Amino acid sequence: SGVGYYKVVLRKTGSSDIFDWGATFRIFNNPQITVTQPTSGSDWRRGTQHLISWSPEFSYGEYVKIVLYYGGAPMYDIAEEINVNFGEFNWEIPNEVPIGNLYQIGIKYIDLPDFINEDITFFSTNFEISTDGDIGEGLIRINPIDAMKGD
Repeated sequence: SGVGYYKVVLRKTGSSDIFDWGATFRIFNNPQITVTQPTSGSDWRRGTQHLISWSPEFSYGEYVKIVLYYGGAPMYDIAEEINVNFGEFNWEIPNEVPIGNLYQIGIKYIDLPDFINEDITFFSTNFEISTDGDIGEGLIRINPIDAMKGD
């Protein structure tokens, strides 16, 4: 796969003698996390517990943060400093979380080494958060981002 540490060797054209060595550099795979739960079409209900699960690959960090997103915007910190290799976290959805169908779970490394100078977050597919029963007549869906901001 080519992953590893390397040095450039400088040679004079036509010669096998080494003229100089370049600085050491590293080729690596980018870290990857696949969020396996929730899945597309999941309907999670407020006040109930659900399993958030993921599968890390090429992990360079040790800890992740789990964040609830709505419509691509971060909305609610679910958990801080979870060992990436645990691969799961049980979350009880607070009753204050507004209902909606554009939610995603974001899992973000919080301790990547300096050689990875990116802010990397991995996302689930969209899923829905609903009430513990039918939303009922006269109740309307609101934008959860606005609801969490307050007046």
